[in-house]
Amino acid sequence: MPIRSGSISSDAVDSFEGEITGIAGSYGYMAPEVFNGQPYNQKADIFSFGVFKYILCYRIVPSLMIMSNGDRQDMVVLARKVSQGYRQPLNDQKAPPSVNELIASCWHESPESRPSASSIMKTLSEILEKGTAIISTAFIQFTCSTYED
Repeated sequence: MPIRSGSISSDAVDSFEGEITGIAGSYGYMAPEVFNGQPYNQKADIFSFGVFKYILCYRIVPSLMIMSNGDRQDMVVLARKVSQGYRQPLNDQKAPPSVNELIASCWHESPESRPSASSIMKTLSEILEKGTAIISTAFIQFTCSTYED
């Protein structure tokens, strides 16, 4: 089943070689290397995708829970914990193992070990084809819309 969208191919996203520096983005979605002010590349977005996927599958928004009970400084504490290795717990009773494996791979401490955008698209398509998760074609198209022609 082809996944189609409008703008950027996964090859273009996966082949980006540049690095960016400086803290940017929302603390709740921030990759460890970004929080630590280290050079980063598109793999920081893969980390953020893992957070997004967690929120969709678990219906829990950790940053929203923190913000509703605390302040901006609490978000900095969360980002610091994540930069030190903390990740939200994954539970095979709440989401299929294949989905949890994808989320965990996106959250890998080492950016080089995180999957590419095209690998994520392939995994999501396989999950859909196997029927191992309640996931719709529309979700995959939405998720991957910026990564495939």
